[in-house]
Order: sequence, then structure tokens, then C-alpha cells
Amino acid sequence: MAEVELKKNLSTPTRSNTTRAGKQGTVSARNQNITQQNLDSYLSIQESYFFVFSLSGSFIFASPLSASLLGYTEKNIKTLDLFSLYPSNQKSFVDDIITSLSGSKPISFELPLVRKDGRYVSARSTAVKGIWNGEEALLFSAVDTTVQKRLEVELSMLSHALRNVSESLSVFDLSGNIIFVNDSFIKTYGYPKEELIGQSINKFHPSQNPRQIFKPIIEKTLKGSWEGEITAVRKNREKFSIYIRTSPVLGDDGAPIVIVGVARDITEKKLLEDQLRQSQKMEAIGQLAGGIAHDFNNLLTVIEGYTELLFSNISENDASYSFVRQIKKAADRATSLTSQLLAFSRRQILQPKTIDVNMLVSEMSVMLKRLIGEDIELTTMLSPDIGAIKADRGQMEQVLMNLAVNARDAMPDGGLLTIETKTVSLEAALYERHHSGIRKGNYVMLAISDNGIGMDNETKERVFEPFFTTKEKSKGTGLGLATVYGIVKQSGGHLWVYSEPGQGTTFKIYLPMVKNKKTKIDKPETAAEDIHGTETILVVEDEFMVRELVCDTLRTSGYTVLEAANGKQAIEVFSSNKDKIDMVLTDVIMPEMSGRKMIETLYEAYPNITALYMSGYTDDAIIKHGVLEPGMAYIQKPFSPKALIQKVRQVLEDKFE
Repeated sequence: MAEVELKKNLSTPTRSNTTRAGKQGTVSARNQNITQQNLDSYLSIQESYFFVFSLSGSFIFASPLSASLLGYTEKNIKTLDLFSLYPSNQKSFVDDIITSLSGSKPISFELPLVRKDGRYVSARSTAVKGIWNGEEALLFSAVDTTVQKRLEVELSMLSHALRNVSESLSVFDLSGNIIFVNDSFIKTYGYPKEELIGQSINKFHPSQNPRQIFKPIIEKTLKGSWEGEITAVRKNREKFSIYIRTSPVLGDDGAPIVIVGVARDITEKKLLEDQLRQSQKMEAIGQLAGGIAHDFNNLLTVIEGYTELLFSNISENDASYSFVRQIKKAADRATSLTSQLLAFSRRQILQPKTIDVNMLVSEMSVMLKRLIGEDIELTTMLSPDIGAIKADRGQMEQVLMNLAVNARDAMPDGGLLTIETKTVSLEAALYERHHSGIRKGNYVMLAISDNGIGMDNETKERVFEPFFTTKEKSKGTGLGLATVYGIVKQSGGHLWVYSEPGQGTTFKIYLPMVKNKKTKIDKPETAAEDIHGTETILVVEDEFMVRELVCDTLRTSGYTVLEAANGKQAIEVFSSNKDKIDMVLTDVIMPEMSGRKMIETLYEAYPNITALYMSGYTDDAIIKHGVLEPGMAYIQKPFSPKALIQKVRQVLEDKFE
């Protein structure tokens, strides 16, 4: 029989047991007769199970620790045989192990041990043929792997969880070299795993001095933890923003071993935050611009009105005629500016009609070609059978002209201007990731593109702000694109700009689509020459100078005029003269009671009341929806005396038809 070393037979293949066995020395089965007595001191320190069975599998010996761990007493352990030590359904496997044992070569395998109460104990066993008390026997040792198996399962579950967590997780040593990354990190950064492991974490976070990024982070982390925003870079060199939290992992001695970083890509979040801030800024500017324009419109109404009255009372040969003409030019210019401010602030009153955008573009093409000049080619790509929109036609014409002029100025050496239309369906969930405030639905897209000088990001962020311009001081007011922005927003649409320096610019306008393309033809307005009337009109206006101008203009044209400075006073005047008043001409915005509220109050008692609103700034309901209710007549401030008389006559004639 070949020599069998007791160290091999009894100890498990673990470093601790091998060391302990080594301390006891090697016992040769040939030179010494092995008995239970001379093994007691050795077996008492073993962490493993140890059994001796006959070649047929009958019980010969079990170490006291083995009996105790399996729930046996020293007496009833003797009833145990080799095949009952392992699960009964593994008998053939155990038979194969015994058959395979040859000489002194051990065989290791994993099978659970069976306790006396039937419960299983995870174990790794080693079997060998040896000499026991001078006879051949089967020597079995086993190590309890229950804790190891549990740890392996926990580690597997932890590894699976780390790999699949949505945040980017990395583990790096105290020098910043990457040890571990999860799947999210790999996907976010775009590198294969082999290009990440072992690399410095600084490599993936660009800076003029990359080491200066993580060096202070590591220093602060080692003192407890750190969190904040930094810039990262993907493999395709695209930069993005992350929010990262770092914390140290401590060893048994309390000293840091590695650092764990948990990062989240916040690029889209920052984009939406920037859009929200920009939207809030534009809204604040709009409110300011609208308020200024409203107040200024009242002054312009007076200036233009009395200027026109002066013209009617002096001849061209009069020495003051040229002075008055200059006043009129300045007032007209100021009127244009306030109109643009109102458009930007979405405080204009609109006359929405159902519009075929293709027809609108086609009808304006000739005028646009003259506007942009011969060195710029205008092409149209109009999708057939697109849906219609509901908007103010005059405002939409202004949008096209302003964008065409902007494109022309971006192509000083000539170029190509393209106008495109098509029907699109916007999914809110998709578009809100990049553009805030999107409503799901069908839209008509109107795109105006040029191949001009383009814009950088800083310019794009401010391009719709009033008075912001990149043109020379005498070349523009900075209100063209602000006007476009206001009109589109007030019409319920969305406006996005796409541009890169040297790559041209595209403005895309999305307007809600309506089904009916038929448009209602307006009744021609009455000619303004020599219009007079004899009706009685109640004028309600809180601004004294505007009220005086309106009343003087109406009286000059033959009307009888009653006055009121506010809504409550107007109700009293109307009640006292209800049989005489043919129409109420009222401002919309007034203190205490708006013109709309005053008319609604009168209407309850006098349902046949006729009203004409004058406004450069409408009330909240109209501002919110951007439209007038059906049948509501209005005149936009500032207006000329002729325009006022014309509108008053038109409303009165409509009443008597």
C-alpha cells in the first residue's frame, strides 16, 4: 500500500487547516499505527468534519466535533454509514467516488452533508483510501461551506444589483485608478469595460489640469464624503454634466481602502432648468414690455389724435406744417415700436381666422422675393394637404416677413432661403425632454431656413429678447424676432431655433392644427372719408387725455357724447340715459371694474346694448386665450381720429342692419 500522509487525509484544502496540520507534523500510515487515542489532540483543533468508513461504507470512526455538528451523540453516531452521510439521491455519485479512489490520490467534491434531523449542511468533501489501525479504510474530511455559500450568493446578488442600478457606479483606489464600474457607467460613458478598468478616473473628466478635479474630491472624501456637479466626457468626446456622490470604504482597521462614486447624468435636467429660467426671463420681460406699451399707447393715442386734428386745421403752406409732420412721423415710429412690444408680450388683441398656411406662403412669395433681394434664392417646399391653423392673418404675415428679413441679413453675400411646411404629430413625453411646455397633438410646422452665418449658443439664448441685436446700431431695433416670438406664443404655438456658426439657421414654428380650412370673408370696412353720425355714444375711459381726444373726435363728426371715467360711473350714466344711448365705447382695462365686466353688468338689464372696445392691452381672459369672443368689436390703440370714426360707423351700421 502506498504511503498516505495523515495531513492530506485529515485536513481540508484550506490555508488555515494546512497550516495547523503542518504544526502537528506529518504522520506516516506505514511507520505508525493510527488510533483514536493518538488523534484526539489533532482532531480537537480541526475545523473540518472527519470520518472513517470501511471499504463497504460501514461506520468506523467520526471525530467528536463531527458528531456534534451533525447532531449525533458519541453513541448514536455509530449508526451512521457512508451513504447516509450524504443525500440518498446522490448514492450513485458517492459510489462513483469510492470506485474512483486509487492509491493515495484524494478526490474532492461538493455535496451537502445530512444532519441527524434531516437538514442539509453545505460542504466540500475530500475522500482518500488510507490505513486505519492497520486496515484499509475510506477517510473522508469535509468543510462546512454554508457561510461561504451564503456570502457567494450575497456577493452575486450585490454584483447583479450594482451592475443593473440605473446610476453610474465606480470604485477606484486612493490614487484615482478605476477598479470596478457597473453597466450604467459603461453605457453612460460609452467605453468598453476593458478601456475603463485600471485607468485614472481623471481621464474621463476633462479639464486643463485633470488631476486637479479628483484630487480635492478624493481628499474631501477621505474625510467623510463629497457630492457635487462636475463635467464628464464620453468616448465620442461629447461633454455632459453629472452629479456625483463619493464615499470611502473602510477596512477592519478603520483605514480607507477604496472610494465608491455614484453618479447621475443631469444633462437633460440642466437643459430643462435652463429652458425654464429662459422662459421665466422672457415672461418677466414680456410683462414689463406689455405694461410699458400699454401706458405708452394711451399717450400715443393723444399725440397722434391731436396731430391729425392739427393737420385738418392748417394748410401745407403754414409755417408750422413741417413741424407737425415731424411730430406725426415720430408718433408713427413710436406706434410701430409699441405694436412690436405688444406682440412680444402677447398683449395684442388678435383676429383669428382659419388659415391655409400653404396658400399664405404662396401669396406672400412675390413680396418676400422683393424683400430679400435678387442675390438670395427663395425656394418653397410645401407639403400638400396639410392641416389648417387658426391665427391672425396679419400677424402671420408679419412673422414671415420678419424671419425673411432676419435670414436676408444673415446672408450678406447672397444665399438660399427655404420655406417648408408639413403636418407633424408631437408626442409630449418625447418633446418635453428637450422643450418645455409641449402639448401632445397635431401641428402645422412652418420652417424658415437660411445658409447664412449662423449663431453661437450665447446668441441663440438671447435671440428672442426685445432690443437684443447683433446688427449695427442703425441697422435694427432688436424687436423683429421678439415680435415673432410673441405672435407664435399668443397663437398657442411653439418656436424653436436651430443654428451653428457658419452652418446657417432654421426657425421652426409649430401651430396647432384645425380641421376646417374654410375661411370667413370679412365684410369690407366703410370708407373713412366724410363720415358723420347723429347717434349718442357713451365714452368710458379712465385716462383723461384719451377720453378728451375720443370725445372731441366724435363731437366733431356730429355725434352726441356722454362721458364716464370708470365702470361704475358708466353704469350710472347709462341707467339715466338708457333710451338715448346707441353705443358704449369703452376701454378694456380700467381700475375697479374692467370694460368687459361693465358691459356684462349692463347686458343683464339691457340685452340690446351695443359695445365697441378700445384697447392696446386686453383683460386676463383675452390675454390667456389670445382671441376675442364672437361678436366682440374692438379698435386697437393707438388709433387715428379717422380710424375711430370709421370703426364707430361700421359698428353702428352693423347694429341697424
